[in-house]
Amino acid sequence: MFNAFGILLGDENVIGLIGRSVYMVHCIGSILLFIGAFLKMSIFLLIYLITDILHIIFGSIFLFDWWLENHQLKTEIVIGLALIMCSIYFWLVVYSYYVQCKSEGYYEED
Repeated sequence: MFNAFGILLGDENVIGLIGRSVYMVHCIGSILLFIGAFLKMSIFLLIYLITDILHIIFGSIFLFDWWLENHQLKTEIVIGLALIMCSIYFWLVVYSYYVQCKSEGYYEED
């Protein structure tokens, strides 16, 4: 859902364009997360972790920039912060699964 916010609400400035690119890459990383979880391939999980870090960083920058332009939209800012917190939680869950896959020897497809 946060990806949809970024793609739909991105401005034509530099932050908006970079944000849209990061959101699109994160969508691809999310698809690779499902594939990596199903096949237990840690490389796909690692790609998701990297794209999610970019998503969190640029999502926070985008949210702050949006807040600077629209001070009265407090509900949207709270929703955006909640979505960033959910993204951080999901990153931690995937990271723990990534460590578990690596410890069980699921590095690559045999």
